[in-house]
Amino acid sequence: MTYRDQQEINRAQLEMTRLERQRYDQRFASRVAAWQIREKPWDSKTPVHVRVQNRAPVPIKRLSVEATSDFLLSWPSGPRFFDLNVDIPPCTLMTFDINNMIVPEGESDLPLINVTLWFSDPVGSWKAGPQGVERVDETSRKPVFGYGVELSEERETAADCGEG
Repeated sequence: MTYRDQQEINRAQLEMTRLERQRYDQRFASRVAAWQIREKPWDSKTPVHVRVQNRAPVPIKRLSVEATSDFLLSWPSGPRFFDLNVDIPPCTLMTFDINNMIVPEGESDLPLINVTLWFSDPVGSWKAGPQGVERVDETSRKPVFGYGVELSEERETAADCGEG
């Protein structure tokens, strides 16, 4: 085995260790998801609901929903952030109303709202959205635009709960 071969083996081992550490750090965060519930008929007065699922065996805290959409690009402030003001217990599925001025008056088409959930677990702070799970710095959170209201009658137990 040459010196160059050993260097290549070391690089591969370092990359495997990095990926293993990343998976370990994300063991809880990768079990969290959020999405918009789309209901019809829809107009600007129809509530916008977001479902948040925690399939991890630990609670998630400091939840904020970041809402973006093509029609939201006209907002000068960019994405809208909604604090949920609640911790989500392990193995729980919850629904929130985030309709606080999210839809322009007179809008008649059902918007597809991209939802990214910002939260903290025992390992760190994260955002989970269409691009996957990513560790974030708490200082990168944006100012709050509004507050989500839990629809407690729709709280459920999440299936397939565990460390993944």
